[in-house]
Amino acid sequence: MRFFNKVLYVIMLSSLLISFSTSCSKDKKEVVSEEKKNEAEINAKYDELMKQDEEELLPEDYNPILNNFTTVDFQFTLTDDTLAFNLPENSYTKITPAGASFGFHSQTGPADYFEGNFQTAKGIAVKDGKDALISSYKLSDVNVFTDESGISAFAFATDGNYEYMTLSSSDAKKIYDIYQRSVSSAQNAGENVMAEYGAYTSVALVCVANTPEGEFMQYEMYRFDKIME
Repeated sequence: MRFFNKVLYVIMLSSLLISFSTSCSKDKKEVVSEEKKNEAEINAKYDELMKQDEEELLPEDYNPILNNFTTVDFQFTLTDDTLAFNLPENSYTKITPAGASFGFHSQTGPADYFEGNFQTAKGIAVKDGKDALISSYKLSDVNVFTDESGISAFAFATDGNYEYMTLSSSDAKKIYDIYQRSVSSAQNAGENVMAEYGAYTSVALVCVANTPEGEFMQYEMYRFDKIME
């Protein structure tokens, strides 16, 4: 009788173990299946986001020093990289060997000022002078306007793309004159420029001044943007 009870006990125990093992195996498979499902959903979402951002990605062979003017060139950095700032819409910067000022065209008070030795995002230090900067933008005489005082100006524009097209020297002069008139009459230069160049979403004007000896004096960049209603 004891032997029979032992056999019965072993059979019941074996059945419980098999049942438990089957249940665990099923649960494990369900967890693995759920993990694979979540992973697939994440990958699908990632692919979807990447497709949405494809137009914003730079080409693999993009070189900010060799390629044309882009939105990257609105960034200025101290040569020791402790301070950097971007030119947002309708703003400007003036950089000298001593530091940089930054302000908005709608601003009535003085521009903010930062001491230090600044460089451009193209990797070309502004102190290298006019010729080096013009060369870094791959410009020729048809793009550069120089006034009587020796200030050289060139301009770019975009209809919303990442890269800016280079404008002619006559356009650079026109934008330069609009800016000078706007400042002298206390008007908003951004609004006046975009009133003339409304076919574009953004326009940029760069002015570089050297001493008669060819030493760098001042680098100016003005960004003008269409204000969306």
